[in-house]
Amino acid sequence: MRGLPEQRTSQPSRRRHVLACAGIISLAFGLLLTISGADDAPETRPATPWQWVSAGAALMRQEIDITDLLDVHAWRLSIPGHRYAQGRATQVDMVSFLESQVGRPRKGRPIWTVIGGGFYLREVVPQLVAYLDALKRPDRTDSFKRPPGPKLGGEPDQVFRKLSAADTPRPSLLVLCLDEACMSTCALSGLMCYIFDKIEDLPERYRESRRNNEIEYRSIGWQKSRALSDLARAGYSAICSDLDVFFQGNIFEYLHDIDNGRFDIQMQDEGGDSLNIGFFAQRGTEAVADLWQSIAHQVSEDDAWDQPAVNEYLGAAELRTGNHTFWPPLSSFTGLTGLQVYVIDKARVWGRTMGWTPPASVVALHLTCTGKKELKVYDAKESAFWQDVDHYYTDPPRILTIGALAGDGEAVSRQLKVMLALANATDRAFVPPSQIYITSDLPGLSDAEFHHFEKAGKWPPTRAQRLADADKTDFELLKKPAVYHRRFASTVDIVKLFNQSAVTIFEPSYLRNALHYSDGDASRLRQRHLDSMLLHSYQHTLETLSSEPYLSAPVVTIMDHNNIDRFEAPEGATDVPMCRAIETVQGCGTLCL
Repeated sequence: MRGLPEQRTSQPSRRRHVLACAGIISLAFGLLLTISGADDAPETRPATPWQWVSAGAALMRQEIDITDLLDVHAWRLSIPGHRYAQGRATQVDMVSFLESQVGRPRKGRPIWTVIGGGFYLREVVPQLVAYLDALKRPDRTDSFKRPPGPKLGGEPDQVFRKLSAADTPRPSLLVLCLDEACMSTCALSGLMCYIFDKIEDLPERYRESRRNNEIEYRSIGWQKSRALSDLARAGYSAICSDLDVFFQGNIFEYLHDIDNGRFDIQMQDEGGDSLNIGFFAQRGTEAVADLWQSIAHQVSEDDAWDQPAVNEYLGAAELRTGNHTFWPPLSSFTGLTGLQVYVIDKARVWGRTMGWTPPASVVALHLTCTGKKELKVYDAKESAFWQDVDHYYTDPPRILTIGALAGDGEAVSRQLKVMLALANATDRAFVPPSQIYITSDLPGLSDAEFHHFEKAGKWPPTRAQRLADADKTDFELLKKPAVYHRRFASTVDIVKLFNQSAVTIFEPSYLRNALHYSDGDASRLRQRHLDSMLLHSYQHTLETLSSEPYLSAPVVTIMDHNNIDRFEAPEGATDVPMCRAIETVQGCGTLCL
């Protein structure tokens, strides 16, 4: 899927004809599939003819590729439930559209709202759909694959309501689209979507970008606030989550009753005295509508950032800590306008802003620290917040893994190069270890180095840059090498590696996560260990892996990295791109940038 084109170019006439034919074929193909699938169950019924018309038009506008239409998911998605229509502000207001799709507001039926498109729409929204589907199923609600554990320290939850599937709210998912590519994707997927495409209703500053089907960054906050205001004024309770928030277990068990509880809004703790609007639940009331109407006005007229504006409107700093006159911050308070606010327990809904490892008890993980969108997805998988969409866990390929990776940066890169070459040659996926042990004579990055290199525009610095600027940063080599423990994704530039390597690279916790979905049958994850002390070279290792008993083993684990380090990878093997700053303590500012 392409999303918004990076630049507008005129199509050659021949290409336009090809795309036009493809669009017509897609409609005809869709009609045949619709007729042939008339008796399908609702969970798998084909897209309707109008969805195929929309898809054909999207193809001609170059918003999707022909491969998206040929993919089986284009007409027989594994997304369960009702297939919804599209909502456009040029045709219908959002509230009337919602009433036509899900009916008037009802208790226990909140609107779960997300905003975005592109990568997150393709990669993350199916995860959210699967999660919401699991909440509706009695066989899943009481026993999620990885239910949250007790809080650290054994403290009781501020709120916990044991909910059965029947008692759990059943949200309807609404995707707020930012561009036409998102609308086309939602049409194919049967997702309920809405777009503010009525130019005259937009604030003046956003109209030109909308005419050009472009996204003005601040307009995202305006559209989000406008939609939340409309929802609340119409009486719809709502959940709103950013697309880098991932879920496990039943999130509603850790929230007060949205419709009948005493709180108007339940919001994620940012840390300190402020609130984060990446995840929250709100009641459908006039007071909540006024909050978001005010935020929408500040964003569009004053170019404000929505999150600080929300904190200021609620008086979070003043009311949670008395402007830092007492601590810890209050977990509930009455806002400046009378709104009742509950701050969701950080042990259950957590934004990753400090360090890398989340508490084991998290229900909703907000990846505010990891940077690149691909890294956020990889991190969600590693933290066991990934659903089994498209049989990701229940249909594993053959796998090659290794017990550990250790050494200086060059040694680790060399070991990985050999392992990926072996995985590629034996047609196996690769599961890396969770921890990489980097040895170095460099000290951890100091505050002086941080300020120096950030000012110079060289953050994070390479080893060579640190050595070259040592006289400016009071930098000294260690007398004894240090060992820095780093996760795989903060040692290797996985985004580049994914693009360069033909090998499927899973998260380090893949085998453990897949076991949760095995339903007692772990035969496809059975491991056989291979002692690398018995191996003499890369070629010998390849021959061993290609013969029994290793050939038929679902998972082969090579035991020792030291011996692998001696082997020379074959000519043409993929070089492993390493992160720039791995010889330091791991933290938010020193992830793979």
